[in-house]
Amino acid sequence: MIAMNQLTATQDAALKLLEKAESPLDYRADLFGFATPDADRSDRIQMATAKALVARGLAVATRTRKLRGKDVIDQLALNGSAV
Repeated sequence: MIAMNQLTATQDAALKLLEKAESPLDYRADLFGFATPDADRSDRIQMATAKALVARGLAVATRTRKLRGKDVIDQLALNGSAV
């Protein structure tokens, strides 16, 4: 497990959003990030933060989609085994 002091403030806030979510967060194009259906723009996880959390093993991409020939994260969830 990665020590919480090694996370940026943005990554820490994103983990808290994922912990609060009762299900995986979908990518919402209107917010340019991952969020619950009723979330404000301030309560979202941006793609760069999502990628960083996945790279550290703290979150998982539960669904991806093709965009310009590449797989991109379309749904994000907390990695229960890492936290």
